[in-house]
Amino acid sequence: MSEATRGDPLQDALGDKEFLRLELRRMPIEDKLKVIALMQRRSNAIRRATGRPAREEWPWEAVGLGEDDPPPEKGSLIDRLGIYDYLRAERERA
Repeated sequence: MSEATRGDPLQDALGDKEFLRLELRRMPIEDKLKVIALMQRRSNAIRRATGRPAREEWPWEAVGLGEDDPPPEKGSLIDRLGIYDYLRAERERA
């Protein structure tokens, strides 16, 4: 990002989007499946809040998140998305 565009919200958003896409491209498929499972849960939360029926979600175990799995590497996309925190909160509610 050049100095001329720094601070421009549109350019900032486009730069963030480009960075995220690059990071997702480099991510192993196992982690991509975890991101999809999180997106399913977040979209279902929105669907429920708007009175629409929820859709089927992949079980966490199906995407490789068991109870004994170690937490993600600090600063990784999986860590920043809060997937493990979401999983922990979901298990505590159950």
